[in-house]
Amino acid sequence: MHAEQAIKRFGPLVMSLIWRINGNHDETADLYQEVFVKFHETTSQRGPLQQPKAWLCRTAINAALDFNRQRARFVSWSESAEKPHNWGANDVDVIENGLMVEKIRRLTVDLPERRREVFVLRYFQGYSFEQIARLLNCSAGAARAAAFQAAKQIRAWLACDCPSATTSTKEANR
Repeated sequence: MHAEQAIKRFGPLVMSLIWRINGNHDETADLYQEVFVKFHETTSQRGPLQQPKAWLCRTAINAALDFNRQRARFVSWSESAEKPHNWGANDVDVIENGLMVEKIRRLTVDLPERRREVFVLRYFQGYSFEQIARLLNCSAGAARAAAFQAAKQIRAWLACDCPSATTSTKEANR
C-alpha cells in the first residue's frame, strides 16, 4: 500500500487518534504529517506492511504520547496563567469534566506502552476488545486485561491526586 492510499483509507482514523490524545489542532496536523512520512519511509525501505492499519495506529499513538511527554516538560508561564472568567453553574460542570478528561489524557502518557495503547483505543476511540486485539496482534482477553490494569492504575493515580503519574502505584495505594 502506497502512502497516498494509506492517507485516503486511514487518514481520518490517524487524525482522530492523534487529536484525542493531543487535543491541539496545529500540533495534531504536524504529528499527522510525521506519521505518514514515517509510513512512506518504512514502506520504501521494507516494502508493503502486512498490517498497515495497526502500524499506523501504533505509530500515531506513540507519536502523540511522545509529543505530549516532551511538551509537559516545557510548559511556559503564559500557558499556565489563568484568565478571569465569570463562572456559571454549567460552566463549572463543563470545566470539571474537561479537566478530568485532560488529567486522564496526561496520565495515560505514563502508562506502560501496551496498556497505554489499549486504553486510548478503548476509552478515547471506542474500539471493541476484538478490534483492539486485531489491531495490536493480541487476544481479546489480553486487551481486556490491559485495559483493566490501565484503568486501575489511572484510578489509583487519581485517588491519591498525585501531581504526576510518576508516583509509584504503591505510594498511590497508601
